[in-house]
Amino acid sequence: MPKEAPSITSTLASLASLSSTRSPAPLKIHFPTTNTTVSSPGVHLTKEATSPSPIYSISASALSHLTFPNCDLSPSTSASTESSLSSASASTSALQSGQASASAGRRRSSGISLRPDPAQLHSQPRYMVVALDLDAPFPSVPLMAPLLHGVQADLVLSTDEIDEGEEYIPLEVASLDSAEGYGECVNHVVDYIGPSPPPTSSPHRYMFMLWEQPRGLTRARIAEEVKLGNGYGHGDHMGIKGRARWDQEGFEKRLGLERVVGGNYFVC
Repeated sequence: MPKEAPSITSTLASLASLSSTRSPAPLKIHFPTTNTTVSSPGVHLTKEATSPSPIYSISASALSHLTFPNCDLSPSTSASTESSLSSASASTSALQSGQASASAGRRRSSGISLRPDPAQLHSQPRYMVVALDLDAPFPSVPLMAPLLHGVQADLVLSTDEIDEGEEYIPLEVASLDSAEGYGECVNHVVDYIGPSPPPTSSPHRYMFMLWEQPRGLTRARIAEEVKLGNGYGHGDHMGIKGRARWDQEGFEKRLGLERVVGGNYFVC
């Protein structure tokens, strides 16, 4: 079994207190076809509820240190706007006038606009999500862990669903035909497979971690790194040979991934 990647260890540690208090994690996992959302880490779910391909949303506070070209989510250097960004309940007009409203721990105003110039959407950050089974085939003997359950790439912040009072920003597939690399509807580098622990196994932990893709890192490059079409699978399908004993640490190093932006996990 490969040594546990530092990203997994640190993400689990950061989620531990949230799990005990049932607080929301930075990354929410949504299974729209079964109307299931994983907000707090460590919740127990069924295989049926988590078998469809998921979509995601990320907390605005998890993104406060990042830079977003042509939109106003980035923290301002002005004192008045900085004060406004600390409020999760300030209106758009309050943000524009620099009025402040206190809200503990929040660095975002509601009603924020994420509508950059379409001509420059190619410069917006893209994100990727890796899903792993940390306990395959049995938590007591995880000889196949981590088992890769899916890789999704070229996700961008939704520009249409930010509303007043929102604290989580939906992620959607990049789809601007006029920009290089956009217009592709499929964002799965490795197809998602739902939980399927052995019948005699105790529940497994299914971890999802999100990174900002380094500039220039394409879906095709990521596919090369997971060896699709080289005896491990074809298209976006990967067999068990490529998924078992997944070298997450090596994968991150080869792609130049840095800190995890947000993570979450459920138990099944």
